[in-house]
Amino acid sequence: MNRSLTVYRIPKYFYTLAILLCFVQPIQAEIKALWLMAWDINTPEKIDHAVEYAIDHGFNQLLVHARYRADALYRPNRYLDTFSNHEPISYILPDKSFDPLAYIIDKTKDTSLEIHAWATVFIATPRTLDNISPNHIYYTHPEWITRDIFDNKMEPDSHEGAYLDPGIPEVHDHLINVFKDIVINYDINGLHLDYIRYPDSCYGFADHAMKTYYNSPQAENYRVWRQDQITRFVRRCYAELKYLDPDLILSAAVVSCLDRAENRYSQKWTEWLDEGIVDYVYTMTYGLTDEVVANELFQFQSNKDRIIIGLRAWSEPERPFSSRDVRSKINLTRENRFTGLALFSFSGLEELSTRHLRRSLMTHSSPSTPLENSFIFGYAIDLSGDYLVNVEISLNGETYTYSDSNGFFFFSGLTPGINEIKGTSGKVVFFSDQFLLPDTSPISLGRYDLKFPLIMSE
Repeated sequence: MNRSLTVYRIPKYFYTLAILLCFVQPIQAEIKALWLMAWDINTPEKIDHAVEYAIDHGFNQLLVHARYRADALYRPNRYLDTFSNHEPISYILPDKSFDPLAYIIDKTKDTSLEIHAWATVFIATPRTLDNISPNHIYYTHPEWITRDIFDNKMEPDSHEGAYLDPGIPEVHDHLINVFKDIVINYDINGLHLDYIRYPDSCYGFADHAMKTYYNSPQAENYRVWRQDQITRFVRRCYAELKYLDPDLILSAAVVSCLDRAENRYSQKWTEWLDEGIVDYVYTMTYGLTDEVVANELFQFQSNKDRIIIGLRAWSEPERPFSSRDVRSKINLTRENRFTGLALFSFSGLEELSTRHLRRSLMTHSSPSTPLENSFIFGYAIDLSGDYLVNVEISLNGETYTYSDSNGFFFFSGLTPGINEIKGTSGKVVFFSDQFLLPDTSPISLGRYDLKFPLIMSE
């Protein structure tokens, strides 16, 4: 039997395509986050739409506005009133009985979406005071609003709004209580800090802040002291919130340009990553061109597994931006092997044509995970419960620190087991004790408050 053999000629471009496919680098599983602003979540219908959109476009994390301008898009002291929180319900909610945070948690409970409560920190007001409540912190604690170098109180319309002064210890106490209240009353995956910085280099001169500065060990270097106010707040926030929920993810939105972040806004966020006092940072890399974005990404050569690149996803008439521009920035992020990306924000993204962008986002997702750490923290206080400042505290006779202006101290990177802690003033040891730090990987932690005789507070 004669059989004919049919030969098919394969076009040359097929070989080229095959070679290209062999060298395409697979996209690693990544965090894909989306910021939902207050106006995106102020009704149930808007939340339903945003959640549907996020799932349909491959996001696995929502950063949900919970605290806008020292006001609440949730219920303060919802179930437990363990931590004082008298912040008013936000004026952005048309129905003051509606709880957006509770609603979106319930809405997404059977999905793969993580819910991170997005809380602005030191910014306190909108650019106008027309809508804020009479019991807003701007009115109840006017002495907490920062002042410029000429002792002028910060005006709300001078920047994004008026700021609380990060150098005032009572401001730290207030904010820590607000955030602890959110964490114990809502089943969230994380807390996302925003505006965790000074408004500008010319602010930070409120009276009480300056008194705190002149009584501090860094009184000879104001720039270093300012940076330390932000870092120690992040450190204390990390310790207090992890103590309540070790699985909670603590993250922060940070200024992408390192020079501006550190010298203009006193935000040394690379040190936060090095010290392990945040689980992730989300850089605000909002450049319009690939060149600008690439230059900023080049700065971040370490801790890439803890850096999520926040990208612009909105357009303006004077600065047009398209979905193609968003895609090119996403590609840059992936080429540099960062752990994820975040788009700001939902409302802006929705206005862009997202058909092709959706294909870029429908990739494997990875959940956020807490950073492994072992630490102990506490407060140096006198017998009446007042904070003690600049008390020298040592751990195992080798590591030393000082209590800050809130009496707070912190040691990290510890070995679980028996440790010895001492508190001293000069050569006098006022406190000495041993404690057991349990091995509860990935987070081992403990709290140890040191109570000193009253003479220490004089």
